[in-house]
Amino acid sequence: MIYQQPKRRGLAAVSRERRQAIARLGARASVASRRAHRWTREEARLAAQQGVAVRRARRAAVQALITRFLPPVLVHSEELSTLPPCLPVSEETTPHELD
Repeated sequence: MIYQQPKRRGLAAVSRERRQAIARLGARASVASRRAHRWTREEARLAAQQGVAVRRARRAAVQALITRFLPPVLVHSEELSTLPPCLPVSEETTPHELD
């Protein structure tokens, strides 16, 4: 039996140029109905600053957990890079307070 490719349906059956024309119409309609958003330079800059602030806060929280639950010997050693990214918490785990 000879394999026959199935017929294309929907947008797959439409030529590339026609698909692009349909996409352009949708983009214009979304801009006209004020549902699309174009970023200004200032908005993009503020969004980037917020993203950086979130990453810094998350990194600080992870570092605080590492320094709280690991002995000080491991915190500043090369062995830290060999630990798994998520440390399992068990009942034997006790917080290690730094001096």
